[in-house]
Amino acid sequence: MSIAVEKRSIKEALKEKWQYMTGGIYMPKALLETKGELLVHISDTPLMSYAAISHLLKRLNPKWIIHTGDLVDNIKLELSFSKIDLYRKHLVKLTRMLEMSNSEVYISLGNHDHYDSIMALNTPFHICKKAETLKLGTFTIAYSHYIELLNDYEANIYLFGHNKYKKTEVNNDGKIYLNGLEQITVMDITNKQYFFLRYPIGTDDSRMLRMRIGI
Repeated sequence: MSIAVEKRSIKEALKEKWQYMTGGIYMPKALLETKGELLVHISDTPLMSYAAISHLLKRLNPKWIIHTGDLVDNIKLELSFSKIDLYRKHLVKLTRMLEMSNSEVYISLGNHDHYDSIMALNTPFHICKKAETLKLGTFTIAYSHYIELLNDYEANIYLFGHNKYKKTEVNNDGKIYLNGLEQITVMDITNKQYFFLRYPIGTDDSRMLRMRIGI
């Protein structure tokens, strides 16, 4: 199993840069034209990224969304629990956005999430505290906020977030590890294609990514 990196023309590269600089998420033509069933992987999402992600979901209409934790990542709840009310306020915005997508939503909680606050919203989402697996077609997908928790799971694809030093890679066994901090990944499950999309400008600053190793 391998990941094919799409080659883009100069024109497409300029479009992507313009979209990024104006706070959007560039979606290549090949992605917009795909007819397969889509899965979107996101992670460590600050409030300022919600509008762009919402637009992405409306355009793509994915069948599945996997969020690997830190749902309101501009609020470091583990470090400052006094901000729990603000966290809950922003959390409502995110859950409403995800519900409007009409996708099956799977969430693995991060270190800056609050389980009771999420469960109190009574969403139809699949919520796990540590790690889970999901079978989609010929793929077995393991997902967690922490890559270390995926070691005990047998899967083709491993989705995680949290640590900026654990890069997206294909290991020697052909297993694919996708870090949701690095990019939004859209998987065409039907045609076994991968699209890597850049988060909008300012996302890392809002995550305070430059200040911490594990966010």
